Amino acid sequence: MAVKSPDGMPPTHRNRRIGWILLSIALPLVLLAGVTWAIIEGMSARAVIGYGIAGLIAVGLGAWPAWGAALSRGKEERAARKQAVAEQPAGPEARQAQERNAV
Repeated sequence: MAVKSPDGMPPTHRNRRIGWILLSIALPLVLLAGVTWAIIEGMSARAVIGYGIAGLIAVGLGAWPAWGAALSRGKEERAARKQAVAEQPAGPEARQAQERNAV
C-alpha cells in the first residue's frame, strides 16, 4: 500500500473539521425544512414528533451494521496490539540477540 494512500488511514484534521462543520449546518437546515413542510401540509406537532422519533429509530437500525463493524474493529486492533506486545522480546539484550539471529 502506498504511503499516501487513503485506504485504512484516518481522515486528516482538516477533513474531519470540514465534515463536522457541514454536518452542523446541514442537519439543522434539513430538520427545519422537514418540520416546516409537515406543518404547512397540515400535520400536527404530535405527528411531526412521532414521525421524527420513528425516523431516528430507522436511521439507527440502518446504521447499526457500520457501528458494529467499527466496534469490532476496535476490539480486533486492541487484541492485535496486545499480541504484538506479548511477542516482543523482554529487554534490550533479547532484542539484540534476536537481531543477530535474523541476520
